[in-house]
Amino acid sequence: MLALLLFVGLPILEILLFIQAGGAFGFWPIVVALFGTAIVGLIMVRHQGIITLRAVEKEHAEGKVPVGALFHGVRLAMAGILLLLPGFITDTF
Repeated sequence: MLALLLFVGLPILEILLFIQAGGAFGFWPIVVALFGTAIVGLIMVRHQGIITLRAVEKEHAEGKVPVGALFHGVRLAMAGILLLLPGFITDTF
């Protein structure tokens, strides 16, 4: 049920929000905002991903299990996916 709500309900909410924002701000500012958040998100996730990879390598070299760094990497991947999806709700998450 939750999956159905996410896959059907979230896109409908995003479309409704696009219509409202487009009416308030205009078409082009919304397009620029969507592409801007995707580009900034990609840059941030890439940069943080490199830092996380270095932390994983460092902990592995010290003989530790890099659980914290790997968990951080998974959270970064999820954030990157949400920023790449077009929409203001997913960008907020």
